[in-house]
Amino acid sequence: LDDLQWADSASLDVLQHILSDIKGESCVFMIGSFRSNEVNEDHPVTTLMNSLERCNVRLSRLHLDGMDIEGVNHIISDALGTFPRICKPLSQIVLRKTKGNPLFMLECLRSLVDRDLLHYSIRERRWVWDTDIISRV
Repeated sequence: LDDLQWADSASLDVLQHILSDIKGESCVFMIGSFRSNEVNEDHPVTTLMNSLERCNVRLSRLHLDGMDIEGVNHIISDALGTFPRICKPLSQIVLRKTKGNPLFMLECLRSLVDRDLLHYSIRERRWVWDTDIISRV
């Protein structure tokens, strides 16, 4: 389940009931995700997780950070079919604008293409862009 931070209390109560089945009648494997910057100690999702732990439900927490410059540059290099050293300045801008979030990175690239700030040059047979202009938008 994605975006648990937006789930209402009734939905979280249903999850609690299903996942903490003490009779052992249900076999449920659930993966839930939430935005950690929107969930604090008083949030219902935190309450749910604490309650499940008290019921001896096994939880694994995995915190995902944004990608670093090497990862961003690798993805952009692959996407554009360009050597990493050539697209590094573009990658640095995309990293700054997206904080390394892969979904935001792809949306940023799509937006640049839609606005013709990143386009394929048939004459040069490669993707071209102007980092100065992209930095300012």
